[in-house]
Amino acid sequence: MTSTLRGAIFLSIENGGFMDISDYIKYDNGVIRWKRKTGRSTQIGKEMGVNNGKGYLTFKFNGSRLKVHRVIWELHNGEIPDGMEIDHINHKRDDNRIENLRIVSRDDNMRNKSRYKNSSSGYCGVCLRSSGKWFAYIQNKSKQVSLGHFDTLEEAVSARVEAERLYGFHDNHGL
Repeated sequence: MTSTLRGAIFLSIENGGFMDISDYIKYDNGVIRWKRKTGRSTQIGKEMGVNNGKGYLTFKFNGSRLKVHRVIWELHNGEIPDGMEIDHINHKRDDNRIENLRIVSRDDNMRNKSRYKNSSSGYCGVCLRSSGKWFAYIQNKSKQVSLGHFDTLEEAVSARVEAERLYGFHDNHGL
């Protein structure tokens, strides 16, 4: 369990007390580095974090696995409220510069997603149906909204772009 104050992150320890992680780490332009030894393998000044297989950098501290981007956010801004997430604005999960991080709701985070690699049209929310028509749709608050069937890819993309604007999607969505 963690608790934070701006500039400090407290991790509960076995005796019921708390340990301030910020005594052991420092932020350095998108990375965190050890500033104090915690064990034999700790190297002061070494960049922390390994890829967790999903693109996010994580590290282990006092028996807990922590995500680097969340720790950096909390060091700068304090505790992340329940129901909120940290979004990587440029979609690069290992780019943890504070200016690339923002706090958002789940719905807002879903409005800044990368295009799926297997997208058949090359655009989010646009696909070719067996009828030969292009279908455009958008997700809003976990519900799919149909934007219609179109004769051309350009018409479907135009409808999708307009819907993204209407529903407040981030400029980077689908890139």
